[in-house]
Amino acid sequence: LGGLDKAMPVTAAGFLFCSLSIMGFPPFGGFYAKLMVILATVKEGHFWIAGLAIFTAILTMLYLFRLFNGIFLGQREISFSSKGRGSMVACVLFLGIVSLAIGLFIGQLLGLPNIAVAQIFR
Repeated sequence: LGGLDKAMPVTAAGFLFCSLSIMGFPPFGGFYAKLMVILATVKEGHFWIAGLAIFTAILTMLYLFRLFNGIFLGQREISFSSKGRGSMVACVLFLGIVSLAIGLFIGQLLGLPNIAVAQIFR
């Protein structure tokens, strides 16, 4: 493919946001998920599992950056006549924004389970 960033800039931005979350970049939601897993494994003394989680996060980062580069930033090999359906673009953009919002408001979101548990055990 290649060159889709010019033909589909909103899709490129949404894909990048979702990819950054999956990679575990702050302030996206995936960062806090990976961080909590790694901290919990270290706390329990399972350092090799934490190391494996970090290793897989690095591999994920490498292949997603390569994928983004090839699809959106690479050399255009074919011409595109369509920008994509509105529903497709909306879904990708929505998921990217939600991923960022989860990361930005993680403090408020982490308090919700505590409130629910307190209500259950009253």
